Amino acid sequence: MEFLDFTKKNEKFETPEITIDENVLICKDAFYQLSNVSQVRVSPIPKAQYPIWAIICVVIGIAIMSFRMIIPGLLIGGFGAAMLFLTYQKNSDLGEYLILSLNSGHEVFFSSSNTTFLRDVVKVLINCVNNSKTLVKIDFKNCQVNNSQIGGETNTMINSEDE
Repeated sequence: MEFLDFTKKNEKFETPEITIDENVLICKDAFYQLSNVSQVRVSPIPKAQYPIWAIICVVIGIAIMSFRMIIPGLLIGGFGAAMLFLTYQKNSDLGEYLILSLNSGHEVFFSSSNTTFLRDVVKVLINCVNNSKTLVKIDFKNCQVNNSQIGGETNTMINSEDE
């Protein structure tokens, strides 16, 4: 059960590699036109809201227990409390993601255990937007960028230090 509210507006990719070919970012079974990206940032995924129904379950459970119906009250209240706790746990361990905000309002999330590498990918994306004649492969698994042209030189950047 996914406790973060990833609706149609958000996509989370656990992909080992993306390719940028001119103005198109390609990953898994999707592609995005870089001209439709309004913002790129490295930050945690926005925290999930606590489900209102879980809070209501806790309140109802306490109310039921006040009528000396302990077992049903514990079950209902305990279920609501467990959902609140799971949401709290999920919010406390979000990690850093590369987040692409699209003009449509959608957000696309890419993960890597290496935050420094994600910040370097932002620089590569800036370069790709400024220079439309590029072909870059970004390997999230090995924290490697191939064929980037940062500073006007084609190079391979490897960054394995974790922040």
